[in-house]
Amino acid sequence: MKHISLIIAFMLALAAPVSAQNEVKVLAHEVRLSTLRLPAVESGSVAFKACDECDYTTRRVTPNTRWEINNRAVRFQDFRAALAAIRNRDEQYVTVHHDLTTDLIKEVAISVY
Repeated sequence: MKHISLIIAFMLALAAPVSAQNEVKVLAHEVRLSTLRLPAVESGSVAFKACDECDYTTRRVTPNTRWEINNRAVRFQDFRAALAAIRNRDEQYVTVHHDLTTDLIKEVAISVY
């Protein structure tokens, strides 16, 4: 019986580091374009509503934040201009990637066809 207990304890000890590696590090929020507020410059904050009834959430962006249109990285100014040209903002969605380890926005992406 002692051997079984030792084997179980050993197996649990091996499993502990594996479970620690499965932590969520980035949350992806799919938000309506009409609820997204972009910063005026690259190093600012974005504000968005995770749901229609939710309050606005504000998170910082940096020059390292990736701005993406149709799976292609673009400059922040180009991203901002492309979003400004979209007319039906309630039916267009943007994905905002929030890095939980740094509390920064890692990426903002949109697909426009």
